[in-house]
Amino acid sequence: MTAAQHSDQMDQTRYLRPVLLLTLLSSLVGFATSSALITDAALRNNLSLLSGVLGVFAGCMTGLRSSVKYDIKAESFRGAAGQ
Repeated sequence: MTAAQHSDQMDQTRYLRPVLLLTLLSSLVGFATSSALITDAALRNNLSLLSGVLGVFAGCMTGLRSSVKYDIKAESFRGAAGQ
């Protein structure tokens, strides 16, 4: 495994996939709370809160991903290997 492949794998497994999963769950829970499927007000409020918390975690993970920059490191390794 090359350094570029390792950086890509780290980016995918530690940041990109969890962010996509958290965003998916947040969207699904948000949709469920806005639909007529849930009639209990307390459950609807709790699910709305959960949707917001999942969105915040997704945003934090996105910020961490952009600060770690595994994708840019992978491109740098590919560029150095090509020279």
